[in-house]
Amino acid sequence: MGLDLTLAMADWERLRETPPSRTASKRWRTSVMPGTEPPAGQGPVALRQVDALWWAARSVEVSPRRAAERERSVMVGRVDEIAELAALLEVDAEAAPFTCMCPGDISVTVRGELGTVRGVLTLHLGSGLDWSRWPGQFPLLRAEELTEWLIARGVVVPSRGQ
Repeated sequence: MGLDLTLAMADWERLRETPPSRTASKRWRTSVMPGTEPPAGQGPVALRQVDALWWAARSVEVSPRRAAERERSVMVGRVDEIAELAALLEVDAEAAPFTCMCPGDISVTVRGELGTVRGVLTLHLGSGLDWSRWPGQFPLLRAEELTEWLIARGVVVPSRGQ
């Protein structure tokens, strides 16, 4: 079972017309659609669906699903903060997806222009990341760094033993 990693041509054209200062990461300026010419000196780089989600992000709300007394939601809105969070949420798409029936621990709501919800990712602490467009959850590449980010912002509170 393969993942659908394609974008609609209209989305791609809109992406290409966006000035680099409006994009969430430098990766956007080097991505090309399959069958098009890559920038000079670079091989082809596929644009993934999740990249399109981050490209459209204007704000991201990170909130615990079952908030404890000291846990709180955090809104991320600066381009550099969104890019940092996107990098921390990168998954190993080559791994076999895992199907979990639990609701997850943290919701990552990606909002576009005018606050429209572009997608909701579900973080399973210590396990992986899930999105409705994926066949299951995939393991995170930077799980420890993401946990530190969440603790630093009060989204999760470490237990006394940590």
